[in-house]
Amino acid sequence: MDDATLADQIKDGQPEAKERFVRTHYESLMRFALCLTRNQTDAEDLTQQALLRAIQNIDRYGGQSSIKTWLHAILFREFTKWRRSFRRLGVLRKDHPLDKCPFDQLREAQVILDALDTLDPIHRAAFVLHEVQGFDVSEVATSLGIPEGTVKSRLHHARSRLRSKLEINTEEPNGNPLLQTR
Repeated sequence: MDDATLADQIKDGQPEAKERFVRTHYESLMRFALCLTRNQTDAEDLTQQALLRAIQNIDRYGGQSSIKTWLHAILFREFTKWRRSFRRLGVLRKDHPLDKCPFDQLREAQVILDALDTLDPIHRAAFVLHEVQGFDVSEVATSLGIPEGTVKSRLHHARSRLRSKLEINTEEPNGNPLLQTR
């Protein structure tokens, strides 16, 4: 089923379309939210909020991009609001470890996640959408509401920052290599 048909079915109030919509996109959104928030509960809340907002505003989906891209844009806006609310409250939180971030199968998961955590959220979002979620540059641009050139710049910055961070952390305390850097 194509995106436009699914959107039309949701507009018509078909419950099975809403269920299919959530089942199809929940995992991808959750993975993105986990990498942004680094907290399971917050990621679940953001994912649910993004899906709810998308269903409520499905009439705004114009078909210029895929529903997946549109949903990631909604989730990123929800993340931005969520982050602002923490700033207003002065809440600082860093929860470890993660169970379901895509890197959790790697032996070096914590080092990589810590390196990702050093990125500014705007650079981390572009990097995760492109490198983890597999979005192309134009889809990242659409999701984040920025020009493609800005996406490329953010990806370059993120890669440079990660490369330098990972090169510093290439040995365990016992002197064994921790990561194989390129």
